[in-house]
Amino acid sequence: MPFTTPEKRKKVDALTDQEVREILLTYKSTEFGFNVGDKCYYFYKKMMIKWHKERRWTTIHNIYKQMRGQVKLNNIDEDAQRAYELAFKVFFSRHAMKYEDEMEKRNGIIE
Repeated sequence: MPFTTPEKRKKVDALTDQEVREILLTYKSTEFGFNVGDKCYYFYKKMMIKWHKERRWTTIHNIYKQMRGQVKLNNIDEDAQRAYELAFKVFFSRHAMKYEDEMEKRNGIIE
């Protein structure tokens, strides 16, 4: 997984919401020692928190909708936009598709 080291994860986790908005998700992030992997980790962790609360297609849909909305609104820098999209792709391939396989076994194949 292209995400950051445990030490950097702790550094990202320690950021306040304001620091995330003003530093991590902006071009200032490199000045503070963050890289794109740190941005990926931030987004992926938020997805995983939602996923562990409720494993459903609705959750996947809402995570995707939120990600697309943030990218369209351009509330984050271009590196953060790409990091968000990459984090979603990893989330989708690692978790959503496993969930789909479980549901297909339970409910049968759609032909």
